[in-house]
Amino acid sequence: MKLASVLALGIFGMAATSATVWTLTEPGPVAADAHAVERGSEASALTPRVAQAPEAAATLSPAEAEPRATVDPALATFHAEGALSVDGRLGHSALLASAPEQTFLFIDIGAPESAPGSAARTPVELALAIDHSGSMRGDRQNNALAAARGMINRLRDGDSVSVLAFNGRADVLVQPTVITPATRARVLNQLRFVPSKGHTCLSCSIDTGLELLARRRGGIDRLLLLTDGEANRGSTAVHELRSLAARARAAGVSISTLGVDADYNEDALTAISKESNGRHYFVERPSQLTPMFEAELGSLVETVARDAVLSVDLAPGVEIVEIYDRSVHRAGARLSAPLGTFSAGDRKTLLVKVQLPPGGLGPRPVAEVALQYKDLTHKAAHNGELRGALATTFVERAGDATPLDAHVLGRITRNETVRALDSAGSQFDRGEVQTARDAIQRQLATVREQETLHQQRASAGEVEPDAPSPVAGQLEVLEKGLKDLEERHADEQREEAERRRSGGKKPATKKKRTLRKQMMHTLDPFG
Repeated sequence: MKLASVLALGIFGMAATSATVWTLTEPGPVAADAHAVERGSEASALTPRVAQAPEAAATLSPAEAEPRATVDPALATFHAEGALSVDGRLGHSALLASAPEQTFLFIDIGAPESAPGSAARTPVELALAIDHSGSMRGDRQNNALAAARGMINRLRDGDSVSVLAFNGRADVLVQPTVITPATRARVLNQLRFVPSKGHTCLSCSIDTGLELLARRRGGIDRLLLLTDGEANRGSTAVHELRSLAARARAAGVSISTLGVDADYNEDALTAISKESNGRHYFVERPSQLTPMFEAELGSLVETVARDAVLSVDLAPGVEIVEIYDRSVHRAGARLSAPLGTFSAGDRKTLLVKVQLPPGGLGPRPVAEVALQYKDLTHKAAHNGELRGALATTFVERAGDATPLDAHVLGRITRNETVRALDSAGSQFDRGEVQTARDAIQRQLATVREQETLHQQRASAGEVEPDAPSPVAGQLEVLEKGLKDLEERHADEQREEAERRRSGGKKPATKKKRTLRKQMMHTLDPFG
């Protein structure tokens, strides 16, 4: 997506000081009269309250006296804050009125960074599902058990844990147990495996894990699924596993997945974690399992909100063009995105491309936004709610239309960077080395061009001097991806040369993770 020609900088929080931007009133009905806004009706809660442009003075020339809409950039942003914070913004604060126009709706939801006492003591209800198939024998099984024991030792009194082992079926090793000084030792003693064997049934582990978690309610429910292989029993297709994950999400359970070594199906595990609002971890060596288990437990005990649901009510006439990177339920003009739990420092976003029909000059409502969640930052959990409204302005002259907001541009290009690296990794693993190289280099050129434009606008005083680049961090991950590709290609060429020198016999080499896994692992801190 070539967006370098439309770089602009938006300022977060502008709407927080404007009473015209968001209110705490209930939203108007989705099925409001499509002409209510144009008639000036006060019945629509989507109509922004803005000051109209003053009438032209009689002394102006005919060209100067033509009607001209006043653009208020604050209408295109809002900020609301509670236990979570919500920043909403449109891609453009002003669009041409004469033809259908497209823009982006970007919602960024975050939890504050960890602070002493910021998260209340909410019980964790954890189910551990550990692969017990033949490929998990030896060090993998031993390290998985050691990591599980370490996690159980770090659970707090009052938390609940259950453990299951799965191969071609799932067997419960530890029934749901509330941790106390007396029960902790018993749980650890029950955590024993017979030698690993058999196939891999991921769907069995999810089904059984959900059954175990359904026996207790009221805490933070999490299923942690560890595997080193690909599903070959039960439901094996990615779409089937995604459906199971959606069922878990509907039951209030997030599934975090942990893939070990090079053989596991990243598409399947990523789909499971993403659909259920969990996390996906990649571990190249079994010895790295314990830090990953500790990171997952740390996120659980620092949970500040759960059952978060983002709702977006689109104004009459606004049409959805594309929804990016998140499962969203659509019902008429309403979008609903379940976001699950938020731990300290978590950020989750929604990006939607929309199209607006042509219309008269002036403010044009686009959407009302509501975030509802269970606030866990107090001794007694209570319901939290944040609201905001977004509107653009229709203008007559092309010169009055605004370029793409820099924060939205950054989110779009981040999406394109992830896609480019994902595609390049897959192409390389299929042997399409030059195609993979070209994919990264094209995105690198786009990001560099956008960075140059940002610097030019900053030098011209068109953006705040300390404003972050809309493509911050993307050059580094793309350059790292290209370096990984070239190093892997050189390794494979050396191995091929060695094979030829040895008379065609392939040398024994350690199995490597795919380049796609390596590249996507690089993106973890990038987000």
